[in-house]
Amino acid sequence: QVLTYDKAENLTTLGTGVKIGYTFLGWAFAANKTKVVDGDGAEVKNLVTGKTNDKEITLYAVFEVNKYTLTFDANGGNVTPTSVEVAYGATYTSLPTPSRANYTFQGWFTDAEDGTKVTSVVMDDVNGKTIYAHWRGNEYTVTLDHNDNKDASLTTKTTITVYYQETYAGLETITREGYKFLGWFTDKTGGLEVKSTDTVTTTGNHTLYAH
Repeated sequence: QVLTYDKAENLTTLGTGVKIGYTFLGWAFAANKTKVVDGDGAEVKNLVTGKTNDKEITLYAVFEVNKYTLTFDANGGNVTPTSVEVAYGATYTSLPTPSRANYTFQGWFTDAEDGTKVTSVVMDDVNGKTIYAHWRGNEYTVTLDHNDNKDASLTTKTTITVYYQETYAGLETITREGYKFLGWFTDKTGGLEVKSTDTVTTTGNHTLYAH
């Protein structure tokens, strides 16, 4: 655009700068400087850069970085804070630690059920990002009481490790001469039968008895 010295005129051909993740603030005489004029339609007079005999002036776009929301989805647990604002292009490393009764936190992931485990997040999405807590039920030891069975093999398990809300995987059948094995029960002389496909709902170490 051609401007006349000492005459106020409106800029008409600058246009608006575009940069993903940033807000256009205006134009400056040098890169990375504070803006001195706005975009189209701004009234200017005697634009100078301080150089001798300025006849051609280059204006540089000035941008301000935007912030977007990083959301922490506790996925059944609790977390504080539930979200933070992160500048576009910045890496956020101060991920909070969530909590959930009877579960152990396994880390933050890019998907609620699967995804990639992350320890930091780069804000490179103008729609914001969400990461998800993954959990595993707490680990407990189940003692297997053979209930006076002296015939059990020395290799027969006396304990198994289980996880809250997972199955009693690892339960096995044992033998006793002259007896039929009925299963594992929650009490020495009665109780409820527990099968290997049953879900662990007891929160703590416990004992199962052979009947």
